[in-house]
Amino acid sequence: MAWWFGVKLWKRVFLGLILGVIFGLAVSQLMEAAAAEALLAKVRVVGDVFIRLIRMIVVPLVFFTLVAGIYAMGDPKKLGTIGLKAFVLYLLTTFFANLLGLAMGTLKQLPLTLPARRFYALRHADRYNSRAAQALLALVREPEAAPEEAP
Repeated sequence: MAWWFGVKLWKRVFLGLILGVIFGLAVSQLMEAAAAEALLAKVRVVGDVFIRLIRMIVVPLVFFTLVAGIYAMGDPKKLGTIGLKAFVLYLLTTFFANLLGLAMGTLKQLPLTLPARRFYALRHADRYNSRAAQALLALVREPEAAPEEAP
């Protein structure tokens, strides 16, 4: 197992990406639709928990990284101009990231018609039929979503 940690991180991430694509292609090509959906429903839980955990850690990680960087400077006088520039840059990048996210979310919803939304809702209504999957996902809360438009 020690050899695995000797491999550079970017190579491990790239290998995981390639293996995921190969797995997805193999499942879609080699299995019947019903069996593939059942298998992917079980695998999807791991991915959803991972994404929820990432969402939970991003904001505190950025905040505490900034706090640790400010604390590491030591002398508060040094913080003056550099700190102000860093804070303004942080606010600007956050603003533009939110603006870009809202624009992409809006553009993504435009092509969906009402029947397509209904189909998607029906298809994913019973996404996690396993009690274990529901219990695992209950540990990691999903962020509150905006209410959908009534059909």
